[in-house]
Amino acid sequence: MVLDGGARWGEAATAGQWADMRALLGDSGPRRHFWLRARGRSKTFDAGAATVALMLTGGIRAGDEAYAAAAGRDQAGLLARKIRAIGECTPELRGAVDVQQHRVLTPATGAVVDVISSDLATSWGRTPRFLFIDEICNHGKDETSEAFVESLLTSLPKRPDSQCLAGSTPSSPSHWSYRLWKAALGDPLWRTSHIEGPAPWQSEAELESERRRLLASLWKRLFLCQWSEADDALADADSVAACVRHEGPLPPRAEVQYVVAFDLSVSSDHTAVVVCHSEVRDGLRVIVADRIQAWVPKAGRPVPLGDVEDYIAAAARDYNHARIIGDPYQAVAMVQRLRESGLSVQPVIFTAPGNSRRAQMLLRLVRDRCLDLPGDEALRDELLSLRLTEGTTPGVLRLTAESGTAGHHDRVTSLMLVAEELLGRPGGDWAAAYYARTCEGCGHVFGERLESCPGCRRAAVPAAKQDGGQEEPPNPWMACYGPEAMSAARRIAGLRPLPARGGAIPPGRVA
Repeated sequence: MVLDGGARWGEAATAGQWADMRALLGDSGPRRHFWLRARGRSKTFDAGAATVALMLTGGIRAGDEAYAAAAGRDQAGLLARKIRAIGECTPELRGAVDVQQHRVLTPATGAVVDVISSDLATSWGRTPRFLFIDEICNHGKDETSEAFVESLLTSLPKRPDSQCLAGSTPSSPSHWSYRLWKAALGDPLWRTSHIEGPAPWQSEAELESERRRLLASLWKRLFLCQWSEADDALADADSVAACVRHEGPLPPRAEVQYVVAFDLSVSSDHTAVVVCHSEVRDGLRVIVADRIQAWVPKAGRPVPLGDVEDYIAAAARDYNHARIIGDPYQAVAMVQRLRESGLSVQPVIFTAPGNSRRAQMLLRLVRDRCLDLPGDEALRDELLSLRLTEGTTPGVLRLTAESGTAGHHDRVTSLMLVAEELLGRPGGDWAAAYYARTCEGCGHVFGERLESCPGCRRAAVPAAKQDGGQEEPPNPWMACYGPEAMSAARRIAGLRPLPARGGAIPPGRVA
């Protein structure tokens, strides 16, 4: 088997990989295998290589039922793509493997492996000769996902020669797969393999970057290959104190682009509005909270939404016609009126993956001291009361308040919305956006003054300079600032103004 880089698998494989492969393809020993490996340790590739070997050597014969199962279609398709790459990169296998959308065939032997995802309705009644369950520890925590895996595992005793491979990075000890792992450890019918630590071919700099970026629990799971509960404090007192850098509201500054975010409630929760901008300090993007305002409902006296709307409109106009973002739930009419008044409003729909992404982003900002916050005690209390816990899907996190606290985190929610919007823009001011560049590693767009990409932390690539006669901005990001901002950026850059044209460029992020 030839790897993507051109080396043969046998030349690059570690001793642990060799031991796992010999045991899986051998004629003696347990026929049930459970591999735990860290991210990057070739779980899926090795499983694909073993599958091809079994199909070509008679381990999986014509007429046998064989399945590769995963939590979803995307993950299930990953194994098929790995097998396709093996067939394309290995000269001896070209034409020997036919990879279709949800099926892998070897025409010479007639063997077939069906690639399936977690569909409980059709997982019963199977009689597999070979079964591969990919990322078994990262299927959902819900009963349906567990029942899907159980329906496959309990089908194995139907055939005395059945063979099974479950491969994964570890998850939480509270995940149902932990019980399967512990049972397999003491079962003579199972062979377990636990290869801890990062792969030897992984860059130390890249690993250190991931360690800084990830939650401690995710770092332990993904790269140390350790079971770890995902229950981490969002911030400690020292980190929050280091992020408090000014007192009270900051006045608006010319040539700076601001964002206003709101988290709205009427009677059961607080309402918060936050105004922020971003700056580049020592090569890092810092989110500056310029103003924070909150309303607290009282018994029989809900939050006055009219006052909130007036405050948002005034703040957006005062801060250079800032863009407004927030959850439109309970605010549909308010959003419509703000738009009719000439303000830019972008609704944000809260989803579990989006909430997880924003929570992890905020964690990195706090850890890296990339926030400039006012001395707001309520915001401080919110940050210190929050924990990152795992929902029904492993790796998808949510913010929860510690027991015994007030349980509100509306200021933090608004701050996360603003930070996500600002970090998605290439610069904190118009001129920076005008000369934005794109990271060659991850595609993140950012300003030329940054020394490294804020998305993947790779070294910045040279910015593409424009000449003085260019009539259009060198990138589409200026569209999110509007035509007045583009003219201001050209003035700062010493370029001649853009020619007048009809119609305004619609505000909003341009991908």
